[in-house]
Amino acid sequence: MNIEYHEATDTSSKEDIASILERGRAIFRASDDTKTMSNADWRTRLADAIGKSGKSKRAVSLASGNGPGYVHSIIAEGKDPTITNLLAVCDAIPVSMVYILHGHEMTPEDALLLKELHRHPSKRAAIQSLLKPE
Repeated sequence: MNIEYHEATDTSSKEDIASILERGRAIFRASDDTKTMSNADWRTRLADAIGKSGKSKRAVSLASGNGPGYVHSIIAEGKDPTITNLLAVCDAIPVSMVYILHGHEMTPEDALLLKELHRHPSKRAAIQSLLKPE
């Protein structure tokens, strides 16, 4: 996922950027990485996951620590959730946020691999070099 960080030139713009990031939102560059969020597929996957869970949107909203109509506002009204709130909604179902956003299940092994790659940048660089086409 490509996140574009803007260099702040004064205190007020630094505070603006900090407040945006603190709320769990960032400015994403238009790319294939973020294509999933630009269409309604993730909302459909979220609605389907809630349906399969047997829980109501209201129950999931409340279990995620939000108001009773929060999930409805995401699915039906197009509200964009913060990362923190979407994670809480996914935990309340329960379903993987990776699946909701990208349509791919993440196994525990996948999660462990990502965690290790994050903790060890040199390993990440080595694996990336192996994956690059010649």
